[in-house]
Amino acid sequence: SIESFDPPRASMSGPSPLIRFGRYTALALGISYGYFHHKEVAKIEAVRVTLEAAKKKEHDAEHHKQHQALMAQAAAASGPIIDPESAEFDPEIAMLHAEIEADKEAAAK
Repeated sequence: SIESFDPPRASMSGPSPLIRFGRYTALALGISYGYFHHKEVAKIEAVRVTLEAAKKKEHDAEHHKQHQALMAQAAAASGPIIDPESAEFDPEIAMLHAEIEADKEAAAK
């Protein structure tokens, strides 16, 4: 009868020493690879961050020059053109002129 059939069992002593050696070797190699790969990626990232900081500094300097030029242009103008329908209307100059006037009023107090 099938109910009484008991298949032979393999011994439950665990994997062979060769399999264990292979597993631990793969583990050690994976950890070593990850460590050295992380160091390389960190170096590349540090260079990228440095380059981005330099680019940002250049961009900020250029933006500051443009802002100073707009401030000078607004200060040199006799008054901003406040008619938005006018072809010469520039909202940035109008706002800068308003800031300058506010600064003058604050300094006068």
